Amino acid sequence: MTSAVLEVKGLTSGYGKLAIVQNVDLEVTKGNILALIGPNGSGKSTLIKSIVGAANVLEGKVYFERKDVTFLRSHEIIRLGISYVPQTQNVFESLSVHDNLELGAYTVEEKQILEERFEEVYQLFPALREKRKDKARTLSGGQRQVLAIGKSLMTRPSLLLLDEPTASVAPVMITQIMDKICEIQETGVTMILVEQNVKKALELADFTAVMVAGRIVFSGESEKIGDQKELGELFLGKKAY
Repeated sequence: MTSAVLEVKGLTSGYGKLAIVQNVDLEVTKGNILALIGPNGSGKSTLIKSIVGAANVLEGKVYFERKDVTFLRSHEIIRLGISYVPQTQNVFESLSVHDNLELGAYTVEEKQILEERFEEVYQLFPALREKRKDKARTLSGGQRQVLAIGKSLMTRPSLLLLDEPTASVAPVMITQIMDKICEIQETGVTMILVEQNVKKALELADFTAVMVAGRIVFSGESEKIGDQKELGELFLGKKAY
């Protein structure tokens, strides 16, 4: 039986005392990709920020590999094996590609291990090796997203949280990024993918959770979302939003 890497139980969270996520239960199983989809403003980003300690948990629990991480600080959560790629402001523009990756590995102390991490990321993203001396600000939007993902992998996480990795990215780069996400999964990394490109997300993900107004209204195998008539019509293009 596949074990759960992440369990969210009765989670209510937001900013200050404002609750955006409402009583959410969610489970992500080892080695799988969970797509988190839903209308803008439904609480998807707030949910994953709650997992990494970047939003206030008002009620409920978050367990990572059976450990209660609900109220841990972000740097403590990262050290345990969770990595988070925000949608924006996810690279240091004034630094080189290589320096960005090195900052992503701030938890790594041994030089040999650090060099191994660099090589792993450069093998996965050859374009980053070619541009390793370039400033991040010179990269295209898609290249910056690739760098942000590469930076997050420098900690060699067990769980990777991706918030809209294809937002504002050229179509040719969307395919490349999605292909790389598949490659990352093949290395054994479990992922939560917040994505507005619903069809791409459903093709990629093993499981899907749909959020509406801060609540999960569907959770199950991605291929079965079409069996839910209203959701299928809404997200698979059978009727307008």
